[in-house]
Amino acid sequence: MAACDGADDARTPAPSQAAAQAEGKARPEETVEIGAVALRLGESDGRCRIAFAAGEAQADVEAPCFFLRRGGTVQRFAYPAQAVDAVVMIGGGAIDGEQRRHWGIDPKEPCGTRAQAVLVSGKTVTLGKPPLSGGVFCRNHGLDEKEFALAAERSGGKE
Repeated sequence: MAACDGADDARTPAPSQAAAQAEGKARPEETVEIGAVALRLGESDGRCRIAFAAGEAQADVEAPCFFLRRGGTVQRFAYPAQAVDAVVMIGGGAIDGEQRRHWGIDPKEPCGTRAQAVLVSGKTVTLGKPPLSGGVFCRNHGLDEKEFALAAERSGGKE
């Protein structure tokens, strides 16, 4: 099977960006389990960070951070030909009010200006390079699978 979606493993729902910013509170971490690997998405020094059992990596995406979902499920795809067990995407860098009005995006929907792949191969976790930019990435609207496949291809795995 070239790709598979997993069940929604997000353990902590993220509040809306507007609510979190209005309250001046840090957003709670989101956790997704991929096989034996638990990924914890959080924020540090204004950037997204992904933590896992073997360590932590700072993403090239600004806070606020969220996993991209479609249909309420964190999107993930596997690419065995590239030795990638799963690719998930994180989004971040809040869009402004003008962008929301232009695209008709609900003010409560967390959306950002950048997205970055997180690749899991066995117990190894790496961040895809470069991050995606030049668009709007919304938490609950996900991305087309081609973006996940491209990240797996760029990972340096087998072809």
